[in-house]
Amino acid sequence: MTSASPTSLRGVNDKPSWKVGYYTLAHFLNDAYPNLFPSLLPVLMVSMHFSIALAGLLGSIAALTTQMLQPLMGLWADRVGTRHFVVGGLLVGSMISATALAYAPTYAIFVLALLIGGLGNAAFHPHASALVGELAGSRTGMGMSLFMVGGNLGRAMAPVAATTAFLYWGRRGLWILALPGMAMALVMALVLRPAPIPERGPARFGPQLFATA
Repeated sequence: MTSASPTSLRGVNDKPSWKVGYYTLAHFLNDAYPNLFPSLLPVLMVSMHFSIALAGLLGSIAALTTQMLQPLMGLWADRVGTRHFVVGGLLVGSMISATALAYAPTYAIFVLALLIGGLGNAAFHPHASALVGELAGSRTGMGMSLFMVGGNLGRAMAPVAATTAFLYWGRRGLWILALPGMAMALVMALVLRPAPIPERGPARFGPQLFATA
């Protein structure tokens, strides 16, 4: 006879959890922050005096951290737990991205901020996705679909949020865009109580990483 794991996120009836909605909203905000700057590039180019070629490079830098580093973040989070990565990733990404838009004085500092904010974004994704898969119960497809739609909507709405904030408050007022992400990070800290405990198996590297049990 098998018993349910005490750390499992699935309910007894394997029903979807209402917490999926929180993860969807967090994903909406998390994916919005790396996509705020493109619509403001004309303003940033004038303020920080950089060329069109350097402006194009910013997109590659953002992709490098937000996308390419996700597997490494996932491996790290598997070892130390999920709560710090979901909450901390959203908090760092929102604070650094919005603050850099408002106050970065030079291109080099903006690039550094973009890298740090991208790390926060990359930290959020792997385990937020895994937790949604668990919380969705037998409706994994629906749960993951809602989660992905949240991220896509965040990317779509980011230019609208950035340009609207700039029109109302100017460049120095763009820091206010950090507030929704910071508030959502606090909400997720509460939603993730008690924190999920990662399974601690032997570390796998190289070909072993892709081996199936």
